[in-house]
Amino acid sequence: MCYNNHIAGSETLCGAAGDSLFRVSLIPVRLSSCRCRITVCLAYEMKKRAEYLECGKIINTHGTDGTLKLESWCDAPEVLAGLGRLFIKIGDEYCECPVEKGSVFKNFVLAKLDRVSDLETARGLKNTVVYAAREDIPLEEGAHFIADLIGLQVIDADSRRVYGEIVDVINRGASDIYVIRTETGESMMPAVAEFVVEIDLDRGVFVRPIEGMF
Repeated sequence: MCYNNHIAGSETLCGAAGDSLFRVSLIPVRLSSCRCRITVCLAYEMKKRAEYLECGKIINTHGTDGTLKLESWCDAPEVLAGLGRLFIKIGDEYCECPVEKGSVFKNFVLAKLDRVSDLETARGLKNTVVYAAREDIPLEEGAHFIADLIGLQVIDADSRRVYGEIVDVINRGASDIYVIRTETGESMMPAVAEFVVEIDLDRGVFVRPIEGMF
């Protein structure tokens, strides 16, 4: 069992699960495109994919029975509200916390966690980041977790030139945008089929950029 000694009024809060090497976001990047087969072998080490993904943050309490108010970091708050369990990182361990009830409330999520049954314990969890197990989040075909895209090399699909690596993925309404660190600074590329030819989580993101993009 995982004992939480940092939260006033609580003892055994959740069950130990494991650890992860990456801080990640949950928002999937959706891209529908015709993908070309690329057979070149790139010589760089494959990164370990995080088992647990950041999916939100506890920002307040709700009521007096230990219900928590969460800010959702998912594509939609319904994703977070529908999870049957959440994980809280304590030290090097990810502790499983079963969710008794979850609902959407004004673009936020209200969640009642098992063993959080009073206001004092709930207050002690304020500002805590919550995680979801990768296996608990179904992905549509062609969708990827941002956690898996961060750190991937961005490679020209034709010349095999490496432009840089993805350091962030942001969304400004129309589409997701890759923030790419290059030798001269940072560039941005819309994550659309016009530019992105293939996403291979083991080798990189293969692109055909327009002139001046890098």
